[in-house]
Amino acid sequence: MRPFRIAAAVLLVLPAVVAPAPVHAQDVQYETVTKLDFPGAMGTMMKAAAKLGGGSLDGVQKTSIKGARMRTDMDKSSTIVDLDGKRFITLDHDAKTYTSLTFEQMTAQVQAAAAQLKNEQAKAGQQGGETKMNFKFSVEPANQTEKIAGYDAERFYLTMQMEGEFTPEGATAREKGGTLVVLTDLWASKSAPIYQAMRSYQSASAQDWASSESAMTKAIAAAFAGKEGVDVAFEQSVKEARKVEGAPLRSVVYFVAVAPEQKFDRELATAVEKPKSGGVLKAAGKGMLGGLAGRLGAKKQEEQPAEAEQPPQANILKVTSETRNISTKAVDPKVFEIPAGYKEVKFEELMKPAK
Repeated sequence: MRPFRIAAAVLLVLPAVVAPAPVHAQDVQYETVTKLDFPGAMGTMMKAAAKLGGGSLDGVQKTSIKGARMRTDMDKSSTIVDLDGKRFITLDHDAKTYTSLTFEQMTAQVQAAAAQLKNEQAKAGQQGGETKMNFKFSVEPANQTEKIAGYDAERFYLTMQMEGEFTPEGATAREKGGTLVVLTDLWASKSAPIYQAMRSYQSASAQDWASSESAMTKAIAAAFAGKEGVDVAFEQSVKEARKVEGAPLRSVVYFVAVAPEQKFDRELATAVEKPKSGGVLKAAGKGMLGGLAGRLGAKKQEEQPAEAEQPPQANILKVTSETRNISTKAVDPKVFEIPAGYKEVKFEELMKPAK
């Protein structure tokens, strides 16, 4: 569902830059190179599949910011966020079409999708089994600086932990599941012109979007957790993340599965990845990833025999992003307009089920 995907992406990006808006900021354009790394046999298979499809696991996104408007360009699509106009515009360059979506429509769509997911989870829970999710979030300065793309950057570690507890079908006692950890090794810069442009972009003209962002955060948190109070935990996480001032110039995001009763080891997660991940992934999935699937209607799988000497944790995915080619030249206002010849596809048409 395209609008939901856009919402999730925006929610992840917005907390990265926070500060009061200056009176004026110059235009800016830059590129972000992103690389996906899957460990072990999965990584080999994914790379091979990407090559067969004529692509790769790497991607380049171009971002343009001018005042209260921002455009991001990928290979075959673009997204324009117009804060003054209170709308999103998505462009499909192959089909030469566009869809315009207001902030109100975006918020309503995310809330509706979240409510539907929550109902599905409730029905699955009535069939047996229950999963509880506990969220923790922290920000730790690394007290390190480095020049990236020609600008001073400061290093931070952002850690989100989602620990699962589950009640097997037919049982009453709750068991510890595994933990999914999302560790972000972030380098942020307050001297880069991206920071000034983003501060202006997130100025007072964006207050309506800020309200929509808060509503969507609550909806997503409540849906995926299914428990009261988790929306508060998500909001606190966003506030904590906003303590990191600066434009993200480099980031490495690690998705790590931690076995039950084990503590997350950051040094192990960021080290050269050579562990056998099968056992720990099964253990972590049992209480959390598997638990979530169960709540969506999946049948409980039979218990697997424990593997000898399971590692305490295993990396699932690593996402590396770095900023390059920062330009402060004036951006043509036409960049933020719908290209000539593009036909509109109404938002309601996108929401209709495929035939």
